[in-house]
Amino acid sequence: MFSLVRPGQIFFVTDGLRKQTRMLREVNQIATFFGLKRLGTYSTREASLAARYGFVPDDVKYFDKNGDGLISYVADGDILGSALSHLDADIVNTIEYKCLI
Repeated sequence: MFSLVRPGQIFFVTDGLRKQTRMLREVNQIATFFGLKRLGTYSTREASLAARYGFVPDDVKYFDKNGDGLISYVADGDILGSALSHLDADIVNTIEYKCLI
């Protein structure tokens, strides 16, 4: 096993054709989803809070992980899940009718 990045460093790879960004970080396993945690949408009563982050009501509300008042993909992003399942199951069924040998 070799190290691609320093511990804690984030390395982004962008696919130019599909415009998809992949993140590599040594502490995370492959096939994890990284992104901003969504908290819902801003209501009209939260217009002042939305304006503080540069949003308007009905925009998506993201969690400000570090509390700096800015929404940043790298600083506020977190692991959202994994593409690899934790459970693998099989169902096997055997039916015999008038077993003639």
